[in-house]
Amino acid sequence: MTDHGLVWRPWTSLVLMLAFALAMDVACAPQKESTRPAAAKTRTPQRTTSDATLTCEDRLLANLRAAFQRENPKLTQVGVLDLKAWDFVGPRVVLGWAIVPDHVFRGDFKDEMFGVFVVNDSLSRVERVVDTFATPRWLDYEVRFGRLTGDSVEVLGRGATYSDGPMRRWYKWW
Repeated sequence: MTDHGLVWRPWTSLVLMLAFALAMDVACAPQKESTRPAAAKTRTPQRTTSDATLTCEDRLLANLRAAFQRENPKLTQVGVLDLKAWDFVGPRVVLGWAIVPDHVFRGDFKDEMFGVFVVNDSLSRVERVVDTFATPRWLDYEVRFGRLTGDSVEVLGRGATYSDGPMRRWYKWW
């Protein structure tokens, strides 16, 4: 007797995330078209999340920036390091990163931070800040998600150059 169920392979998550990203690219198109010629369009940083013309990516980054700036107002450059989803629909868990714009260390490790966030399924809004924490090593620390369950996520970290300073934390995200 053979089992004809789905086989979950390591690359399956990547394929599903790419399919989701493509679907969201279509779903998150700007709400209204600009009347400016294509050559004149430029991207400028947005500070508000209420503008209907922002893309989902811009709204998510603006929300992440606002969450990080509650800890340190100097943090302006933000990015998404990792994204996990428990199901095809529903909230996602995002691992974010923020740093001061000049990347210069001035003695405060909170000038580079990481954070765990719950975002909506369209990746346009931060629903909840799970945790934010300062880097233990300036511009030399890697953080990524480990395992994900229906209610918790593992966050792993280590020094980028020497693989030292390991970190392992579990967070309830749901």
